Order: sequence, then structure tokens, then C-alpha cells
Amino acid sequence: MYTTVYRFRDSVWCVLFVLALILLAQSSVRAAPKSWDDWGEVGGAGLPDSALPVGAVPARVTAIVDGDTIRVQINGVERSVRYILINTPETDEPLGAEATLANRRLVAGKTVYLLKDVNETDRYNRLLRYVFLADGTHVNAELVRQGYAQLSTYPPDISRQAEIRAAQQEAVAASRGLWASSSLAVGSGTLSIAAVDKREEYVDVRNGGQEPVRLEGWVLRSERGRQECALSGELGAGATLRVWAMKGPGGFQCGFASPIWNNNLSDPAVLLAPGGSEAARWE
Repeated sequence: MYTTVYRFRDSVWCVLFVLALILLAQSSVRAAPKSWDDWGEVGGAGLPDSALPVGAVPARVTAIVDGDTIRVQINGVERSVRYILINTPETDEPLGAEATLANRRLVAGKTVYLLKDVNETDRYNRLLRYVFLADGTHVNAELVRQGYAQLSTYPPDISRQAEIRAAQQEAVAASRGLWASSSLAVGSGTLSIAAVDKREEYVDVRNGGQEPVRLEGWVLRSERGRQECALSGELGAGATLRVWAMKGPGGFQCGFASPIWNNNLSDPAVLLAPGGSEAARWE
């Protein structure tokens, strides 16, 4: 009888010991660091479980077009990708080459992760995406933070607007890239709103100063709908610029597909200086 008891006890301990080894082995596998090979080919199963947003799709960068556009391969198909919510200078404009180089340093030859907002493509059939690196770096915001891009809103693709604006405020405060020119450090009283016609969908912005003002970083906002139009170009001393929400004769075209100004309820027009501070308001 005692022999039977001892044998039973020994058997139980053996089973428990084997189970413990199995659990330890499984734990080691889960804890092992992942390599790129673990993710398989682009378009395969699984993404790195870092700070990447849910829904991001892997793609291999095949070419750098300019500061805010790349070409990628997804499941064997090559597509152009336009970064959402930002705009960089064209390659033949000041800082255009530097913006392209900054983009190349961030993503060239890498696997990136593409996140859709609302629209699938733009009118040129380019994919509209937020772009992330494997470590969670948001490339769109990083280019803005480095001073090579500025916030540019085209609703409804604006879900990460606050993040991009914060990056721009940081770049402005540090006088990086686009914000290094002294002409951008104009006092907020220099530009003002001279007139608003909500039915015709335009706002007149006036430069009351004695020096021209570069408009990169200046934003016109419809406060009720929170639609924002990122301005660009230069406004001469004493000059007035007509800013059209959609399309209009001359002036600056924001390019919205539908009206942004509310004609029946209070909808102030707000002019924001580089960095986000309020420069002017028209109730």
C-alpha cells in the first residue's frame, strides 16, 4: 500500500514538473524580441505591437517623390502615397530640396505603416495616409516638427489635426526650417480680417504693416465647424488677400469641396498666427 502511495505521489510530481517546463518554454517564446523576419513579407500577417495605431497597413517604400509624397509597394502593387494634413515646399521652392532629404532620411527603403483617415485617394489617385515607422514615429508630424512641413487641413481628413498643430507650434517656437526666417516672426497685429462674406464664402485678410509677410503658418478657421485653411505665399505691405473657402476668381483658394461658413448661426472667422495664437477675429 505504501509503495502504491509513493508511486502515485512521484507520478503527480513528474506531471507537474513537465507542465512547468512547458509553461516556461511558452513564456520564453512570447518574451523573445521580434525581428523583421517575424513580420513576414509586406502585406503578411501581423504588425509590430508597439505604439502603432490600430488599422495601420505595412508597405515597403520604393521611392521618395518629394517632401510629402512617396511611392510604396503593397502586396506586390506599387502606389503613390500623399501624406495627410501636411504640405512641404515644392522641390524648386526654398527648402524644397531639404524637405525631400528629410523625408528620405526618415523612410527611404523602409517598411512603413499606412493609416487611412476618411478619404481613400486624392484627385491624382494617390493614397491619402498618415505614415508611421515601426517604432511608432509619426512621419507626417515629424516632418512638421523638424520645420520642413506645415499643417494643411482638407476636411474630412483631420482626425490628427491637434497632433500636427502641436508639432508645428514646437517648430515655430524653436525657429526651425520654414520658421527660421525673421519675416515669420511678425507680431500678430500685422495681419487682420478686413471683411467676411459668408454667403459668397470668402474672407479678406489685410496686411496693415510696412513689410511683406510670408503666410506659411498662418491659418484661417471657421470656428463653428472648426474647418481650417492653411495659407501660403506672401502678402505685401498694405495689401489685402481674398481667401475663398472653395473656388473663386483670384485670391487664395482653400479648396474645400463644400461651404464652411454657417449663414444662420454664429460662426466667427478666426485668423491664427504661426504657432496657433489668435491674431484676429470677425464675429
